Amino acid sequence: MSEKRSYATYLVEGLNTEKNLNYLCGNGVCLYEVKKINKKQYFVTVPFKDRKKLIALLKNRCYNCLLYTSPSPRD
Repeated sequence: MSEKRSYATYLVEGLNTEKNLNYLCGNGVCLYEVKKINKKQYFVTVPFKDRKKLIALLKNRCYNCLLYTSPSPRD
């Protein structure tokens, strides 16, 4: 039996973005994929289970975190 995984991709923007991505990792958010757009913007893909934690951690640091896409495979 194989486990299906779903992911959510967010646009994270603001100052010191790399520092804050390290902050997320240090607080247990698994960053599956990170794509740099420019100095202040990154697309960050996380497991669906970590999405609320990512948003809560970045809100506490006064960051914008916009939902880009959230694939949801059907069983």
